[in-house]
Amino acid sequence: MKDSETDVLYPVKRRKKHRKSWKEIVFIICMMAVPVLIGVVYDMYIKVETIRLMFSDKYGTGFGFYWIEWALKEAVTPGSQTFIAIKNVFSIIIVFNGLGVPLQIVIAYFFFKKAPFTNLFRTLFYIPALFSPVVMSLAFGFMFDNTIGPITPMLRTLGFQIPLEGLFFSPDTAMPMIYVYIFWHTLGNSSFMVTVAMLKVPDSITEAARLEGISNFKELIYICVPMISPVLSVIFLTNVTIGFSLYAEILLLTDPGQSHVYTVAYLITEAAKNGKYFESAGRGFVFTVLAIPLVVLTRWAFGKFLPDVSY
Repeated sequence: MKDSETDVLYPVKRRKKHRKSWKEIVFIICMMAVPVLIGVVYDMYIKVETIRLMFSDKYGTGFGFYWIEWALKEAVTPGSQTFIAIKNVFSIIIVFNGLGVPLQIVIAYFFFKKAPFTNLFRTLFYIPALFSPVVMSLAFGFMFDNTIGPITPMLRTLGFQIPLEGLFFSPDTAMPMIYVYIFWHTLGNSSFMVTVAMLKVPDSITEAARLEGISNFKELIYICVPMISPVLSVIFLTNVTIGFSLYAEILLLTDPGQSHVYTVAYLITEAAKNGKYFESAGRGFVFTVLAIPLVVLTRWAFGKFLPDVSY
């Protein structure tokens, strides 16, 4: 049967091709120009220029490894800014993953089991996340202020030695206080994420476990934790990378000139702000070489020892 006969027997509505007007074409070009300029031109330029600054000589006039060697020497010199920043990266990983994540899991399990006063504690934990970091850092700094803070006199009464320069400006207490602030500000949000993941555990599994007489501790360790491993994996990786991106908390709570608290993001950003681009690029190379294996190793270890069994 010919095509003409087919069209007569089974008429088909043929769509007319819509030709875009010049206004539509201009609009599409303008809309595509934004991501192209930002993602390709601007972002690519910064990456290429950063690589050029990394591999430069002392004066930036030719190829060399002067600033990379300088950053590597500083990274292995105890007491230097780069050495302190790298030490803080590992201390953040240990404290946040070794102490913070288990605390979040326990709190989330109590919310999951609907313990008494769950709604009250859930509200109290989540209140700090509702306000901006600037407001919360001001409130947190006021609470631990050396002269007018309400918590500082209580600590003195309990026998704690408060430094004369204050908890946020002493090299011995500044970084632990920043840890306390981050826990206080983010604990509610992260605990909710873990709670929501636990609520998706199938009821058939938990009910079968209760019939077998399993305790709450074993339910948490052998059922809940493996079933929420994807969420825990994200939290673990976030805690690994947070040590490289900690910057606003340093500016809002302390003065690194007094407390000697330095982080990766602070050193790179402050050096760039002061026009020390080669110094910033050299440190960036060292921190990048450190960050890549840390993230890959953490992801591999988490998948090896706590695989995803949620499916």
